[in-house]
Amino acid sequence: MALIVTVLKQSKKFTTQHAQWIHKQFGAHESVCLTDATHIDGVKTAPLLHDFPGWWSKIELFNPDHPVLGKQDLLYFDIDIVITGDITPLLQAQEFTMLSGLAYKNQCNSSLMYIPCSIKQYVWDSFMANPQQHMDECVVPEKWGDQGFLSGITTPKEWQQELPNRIYSYKLDIATPTMLGYDAALASGKGTGVPPKDAILVCFHGYPSPWKTGLSWVPFFSIKEKVSGKMKAVRCWLKAKKRQRQA
Repeated sequence: MALIVTVLKQSKKFTTQHAQWIHKQFGAHESVCLTDATHIDGVKTAPLLHDFPGWWSKIELFNPDHPVLGKQDLLYFDIDIVITGDITPLLQAQEFTMLSGLAYKNQCNSSLMYIPCSIKQYVWDSFMANPQQHMDECVVPEKWGDQGFLSGITTPKEWQQELPNRIYSYKLDIATPTMLGYDAALASGKGTGVPPKDAILVCFHGYPSPWKTGLSWVPFFSIKEKVSGKMKAVRCWLKAKKRQRQA
């Protein structure tokens, strides 16, 4: 069975506390954080071996020679995913799988990936042939970041087709016009503010991070973020209602 893995490249936005938050959601499943942190309380770690910037550190998941992860099939989660159900079906994947495009419709999304050993060498060699060139090219909406690179060289299966109606996006599927981060250009119009009963997980991409929403179905992160999130949510609700009255 695949090993569950996250990636933490420490920054002001993402810290070891955020890694602890997501790994608690994995419950009894074995998991590892690929990170530049020397230690994370309560979380097994594996070292990042390269200094790729930001999300490009995820490319190290494909290093077939990594001393901890290289010979393992991997199930990767972004740190800002909220797990709402049993993740066992995700662990039953067999082929390289990514999310269907969320904000960027013409490419897959790398927030959730099943990475079999069989694809690692090809992806790693393709990237390492000229890392800087790939990073310089993947800065436009048509080819954005690591997911733009992966979409350009692979044809992954898509989670939403493999597990229909089980995986959701906060912006596309959950948020309502009175909630933080609502984007009318992206929203499906079916959002109710809470995940459907059979949802396995909810992906957060862009603003807001889940721990900044104050939502009751998001796992607790800290008192500070909970209170701040609730205050922001109330202000957002009031502004939305004012706009509706003026319309």
